[in-house]
Amino acid sequence: MSVRFSLILILQLIGLTDTWAQPAPQNVNFLVVGQRCPDFTFSDVHYFPKKQVSLNDFKGKWLLLDCWNENCSGCIAGMPTINRMQKQFADKVQYLLVGYTGSLQGRKSVSDPTIRTLYEKVRKAGNLQLPVAFDSTFLDTHQIYAGPYCIVIDPDGIVRALTGPLNESQLTTFIAGKTPVYAVSYPPDGQEQNAEPTYDSQLPFLTKGTAANAGSDTAFLFRSLLSEWNRTIPRYMAGIAIDVAARISSPPQSRTRRFELIGEDLKTIYTYAYLGQWNVSTWDSALYGNFCPHLVLETKDSVLFMQTSALWEYRSLNSKDLFCYSLTVPAAKVEKKYLMGVMQRDLQNYFGYNVTVETRKMAYWRLIVPSEKARARLRTKGQPFTADTPSNGNQGIAAKNFPIRNLANLLSVHYPDEPVIDESGLGNIDLTLDVLMTDDAARTKALHDQGIELVKGYKDMKCIVIRDK
Repeated sequence: MSVRFSLILILQLIGLTDTWAQPAPQNVNFLVVGQRCPDFTFSDVHYFPKKQVSLNDFKGKWLLLDCWNENCSGCIAGMPTINRMQKQFADKVQYLLVGYTGSLQGRKSVSDPTIRTLYEKVRKAGNLQLPVAFDSTFLDTHQIYAGPYCIVIDPDGIVRALTGPLNESQLTTFIAGKTPVYAVSYPPDGQEQNAEPTYDSQLPFLTKGTAANAGSDTAFLFRSLLSEWNRTIPRYMAGIAIDVAARISSPPQSRTRRFELIGEDLKTIYTYAYLGQWNVSTWDSALYGNFCPHLVLETKDSVLFMQTSALWEYRSLNSKDLFCYSLTVPAAKVEKKYLMGVMQRDLQNYFGYNVTVETRKMAYWRLIVPSEKARARLRTKGQPFTADTPSNGNQGIAAKNFPIRNLANLLSVHYPDEPVIDESGLGNIDLTLDVLMTDDAARTKALHDQGIELVKGYKDMKCIVIRDK
């Protein structure tokens, strides 16, 4: 699998907002809440009276710069809401989408049209009337490498918030001259970003030293640690099975001793504790289709268990809904069942939930290919494996010798409430879907044209059930 497609697939599967690594330009100028926004010039502006704009063009109105990139499904999904908000607050607020072209840091040619093509599809599908600027210089200068990322600027040009999507109540509060509770985008200010905290996966979390986790783990034989995550700590997740992660993440003298999740939500942590892995669709074929990838929550308050992509609305300044868990055990005790048992007891001791693994009849989407003609057309012709996209993960996929199960995983991001499970029996396929994947109707039609159907079904699956004590 190409590195590019692997990254897109993983980002879409776990529903995270999209981030991308870039070398920092020398003229970095971090935005700081409470200070004047540095002047800017966008010269590639569309659907606005002027083709080139600067900060002064918006004086007297609240300006919301909504930064996005072509691989960020969350950014695209939020555009219809932004369009509605723009209409509702048109006399006091101006939204401007800022699409990252990547030209400054060499991510792609300045003439590459893919993000423009994507916006045209999104605009037409949602009948959007939002202005958009395509730019890299502004985002690189201020090191905004995540989306959705909204810069709230008051009528006097002062930055009032660095956040994610705002709702009607939050925007109304800003307009009234007050500060609402809002999600603080990482990093909250230039000082924390300048700190550049590092994470060394060879060292245990929270040990004495000058780095975020510097030190030696030779002073203790056993340690389990649970803490709240904060924005000075880089997020780090093993991303693989618990026993494998323990073997590869420790230094040679203590190999197989440690497992860590840094800056993760409780859904991920509980899934590791009771399955030993984070994704039942990827890492263990024996679980595929037999274990529900979602937690069954029977709790009064389920906010802590929401997926990371849904946390924008709930996240506080200290991100109290994300946690760090570190477990170090004697080498002789490194065994998957033992490690999971320790995690389960630690979670029980602190959070107190009653957790069971039960078999329940769960709703899901069956991915099937009923037509023999379509099956013959889709079945791979045996060419070398390739998997890329017409331009990005939101505009479709072009693949050869591609496991159809991976297509089901890719589609799951668009069906967050029920998993998509491959029941076609096809194995590897050749497939081209050149379609806006966030457009439900267009996506369904494109799949249907290929002979692929998603049919609602129910089946017995094992589930992690979480109840209040």
